[in-house]
Amino acid sequence: MRKPLLILSLILVTFFSLTGAAEAAAHPFSDVQWVRTLGDGTARGVWQTSDGGYLLTGWTKGQAGSGSDIFLIKTDGQGDKTWETLIRGNGYSCGYGVIQNSDGGAVVVGDTKSKTGYDHDVIVAKVDAGGNLVWERNFGGPYCDYGASVVQTGDGGYLVAGGTESYGAGVYDAYLIRLDGPGQEIWEKTYGGKGSDCGYALLQDPDGGFTVAGNSDSTESGKTKVYLFQTDAGGRLLWERKIGGNSDTYGWSLERAPDGGYLVAGEVAVVGASGGGLKSYLAKTDYQGRPTWERIYGGDSYSTVYAILLAEEGDYILVGKQEAAGGVHDLFILKTDRRGDALGERTLANLGGSCAYAGQQTRDGGFILAGEQNSGVDGAKQVLLLKLAPDRPDNLRVLLIILAALIALLFLLDVIEKRYLNK
Repeated sequence: MRKPLLILSLILVTFFSLTGAAEAAAHPFSDVQWVRTLGDGTARGVWQTSDGGYLLTGWTKGQAGSGSDIFLIKTDGQGDKTWETLIRGNGYSCGYGVIQNSDGGAVVVGDTKSKTGYDHDVIVAKVDAGGNLVWERNFGGPYCDYGASVVQTGDGGYLVAGGTESYGAGVYDAYLIRLDGPGQEIWEKTYGGKGSDCGYALLQDPDGGFTVAGNSDSTESGKTKVYLFQTDAGGRLLWERKIGGNSDTYGWSLERAPDGGYLVAGEVAVVGASGGGLKSYLAKTDYQGRPTWERIYGGDSYSTVYAILLAEEGDYILVGKQEAAGGVHDLFILKTDRRGDALGERTLANLGGSCAYAGQQTRDGGFILAGEQNSGVDGAKQVLLLKLAPDRPDNLRVLLIILAALIALLFLLDVIEKRYLNK
């Protein structure tokens, strides 16, 4: 009886392990748990809050009947709206980044029309936990300036990253603004050369400094490259790198790699038999921004990724958009291993024209994505919030594997006892 039991146990372990691996290869992505549309506009930033809900920001139709306003939406854990705050700014405003701060409120950063001219200024606004506006600040000069990302610093203040046409050495410069808790400026600094250098994504480093990713055409070739630079806590430049080959390369998202280096995701210009376009791009660097590898994805399709997320098992999830038939695009999800080798890709064509501009891994191991979905009415956009389930093995399969392994182990222990201990 023991031998058939052992054979059965080994068969079960092998079967469930192999079927689990086959399923993972065939379906390298988590299932979509739910999808929400939250009104007219486009979401550009998302953040999971301490209560398991979400904060979104972006743009929506202006309250005054023209232009656009910044929206700040709070939802519960199922994506249902709890409250919404509209921030007019000076008109033609958009929010690009949002965080929950230490007091339970939120800070949003973006751009708004200048009070004194046609161009835009940086806007930073703080709301309390109920969405009530606490303060609103504008920064910049006579030309076009914007804020793209924000982090809260250890002293309760904030650092904003973006770009400026008003200050600096070139056409555009990457722009950092350091604020205190009430939003008053402590310092501002610019970075870049004589061309256009822009900052988009921002990380605070463990030593209190900051790392910024964006784009730069202040290069010898004149080609646009990923611009990656690091400063100390006071904004002093420590190092800067230009990453990319002979084609224009753009960095939109930044994440810290498990080994302490950096991951920059974006797009690269390519030319094929059918003409030119953009394809998804991912670069890995060491802790000082020196490139380790670069990858281009998308096969025969043109695509762009706007956010990179770290999965629990150490893989990378990239999200954005891929061109589809009829001149529209579909929300695009790409999964790679730690070496950047593609494990699979997926488009959500059933959403009818959509894009993910931002994302975050959630505390349950899943992912929250935010962006836009076509409404089907005169090309209008709707705010899109989408939750992916945790990317974990099927619980029943895991339990069966464990049970089969325990049966095999008990059998082996029984054999050992009878053969060696009962002589």
